[in-house]
Amino acid sequence: MFHESVFLVSSADAVSMSMPTQTGLSAAPIRSTAEAGIVIVLTAALLGLATLGLALAGVAGPVSALVAPLGFAVLAAGVMIALPAHPHPRFGLANTLTTIRAGLAALLGTLIVEADIVAQSSALAWLATGVAGLALALDALDGPIARRAGQTSRFGARFDMEIDALLIALLAGLLVAIDKLGTWALALGVMRYGFALVRLAWPRLAATDLAPSQRRRIVCGVQGIVLVACLAPVVPRPWAAGLAGAALLALTGSFTADLIRLWRQGASRGKSYSAQLGLWRSLVVYYGQPWRTIALRRFHDRLIRPGDRVFDIGAHVGHRSRAMARAGARVIAVEPQPLFADFLSRRVVDDHITLERVAVGATCTTVTLQISARHPTVSTASRAWVNTVGQSPGFRHVRWASQVDVAQTTLAALIARHGVPAFCKIDVEGLEADILAGLDQALALVAFECLPAAREIGLACIDRLEALADDYRYNWVIGEQHRWARRDWLGATDMQRVIRALPAAGCGIDIYARRDAP
Repeated sequence: MFHESVFLVSSADAVSMSMPTQTGLSAAPIRSTAEAGIVIVLTAALLGLATLGLALAGVAGPVSALVAPLGFAVLAAGVMIALPAHPHPRFGLANTLTTIRAGLAALLGTLIVEADIVAQSSALAWLATGVAGLALALDALDGPIARRAGQTSRFGARFDMEIDALLIALLAGLLVAIDKLGTWALALGVMRYGFALVRLAWPRLAATDLAPSQRRRIVCGVQGIVLVACLAPVVPRPWAAGLAGAALLALTGSFTADLIRLWRQGASRGKSYSAQLGLWRSLVVYYGQPWRTIALRRFHDRLIRPGDRVFDIGAHVGHRSRAMARAGARVIAVEPQPLFADFLSRRVVDDHITLERVAVGATCTTVTLQISARHPTVSTASRAWVNTVGQSPGFRHVRWASQVDVAQTTLAALIARHGVPAFCKIDVEGLEADILAGLDQALALVAFECLPAAREIGLACIDRLEALADDYRYNWVIGEQHRWARRDWLGATDMQRVIRALPAAGCGIDIYARRDAP
């Protein structure tokens, strides 16, 4: 369901596994998963041939020969898990090149295991230099290719960055393993991971993100070039130590400058540890279960056509916004809570997703959000909702300990600003009926949450929709199942009967209302 379902206990199973054909809603053709699978399989095949060649040449033993395939398998699994965040229908040439670089990185892992042999053979040292140099050259191509093809994305940028960091770490490890550099050079490979851990542990440093920096790009690029050069047999050990030492100084200075900047930026926007943990909890719930993400994507593929405009009111951490954008929609993500809005701005907003930092209700005004730091997805602008639902068994451990004033707009005003949506999803913890009260026209498809402890809100939502149009039909989804509870769609009276029959201790449902009119 729309909020963190771990608060509630499921009480029923869905009847149907698919969308009825009479809805008239078509699916967007999503091919990137299949393309990614093909690229991964082909890269794995080439990597297997390369590893077999090393084994036949006596370089890779039985154990080391498994390092590259197993390492690449782990990387490939990570790509497939993260792929739902990729907003484009094609995997793209840029991501293909990055996948090839991941395969080259895995091959370097085999050479590290057999470092004693590599250290004694200039031919193998040149092979390692060539593999690393090719990976570095491909890194220079993927960004421009993605921009030229119009396929830039946060997924692609993160994929590229993680492979960059892995290659640097493996290069540093190989240089130490063949005794070309001292153990101090490992700092070149682990510094980026240490930087990430420091930000994770210190909320003030994670409160904002760094703007793109030419200095950072140059330092990282030089670092890769230096390490590849140090691998070459023609570069003697003293020269390698000098070059790597200079690169380490530059990298240390760059990371220090970034930490100082983050500290200053976070001074007025730092989050408490509880809020940071609450955000991470939400990320784990919504992004940490790939099977749920895949089901969500497939569900929205059937709801949304490419080019549709959709409203995601109560976007939270953007998991639904991403699923709808991936289906080809242009998403207006509405999120008033500063914690989530900041995250969406940094990690989710792209060419397909626009962020509105406002609440939505019956009127344009200012409202007070009641915020739960540990469970931020159930923050709400409805004090009545806190007093009623907050006393139900699934929410008794939730505390709304802080408040923040935010601007509130209406659905009518959002439509005037962005156009009429083909689909409007509403998840605002107690203000669903208020939001529909601010709507002055019937929409083709609307979804809203209904909890047993606040069933009167669901009943009021249906009354409002029926006042806007008399041709709505209703169905629902239980919890996070992402499949219809019925094969047939109900009229308003029958849907309200279902709401009244919800067990008091049961799971909430997400109600979908679609118009039958052509």
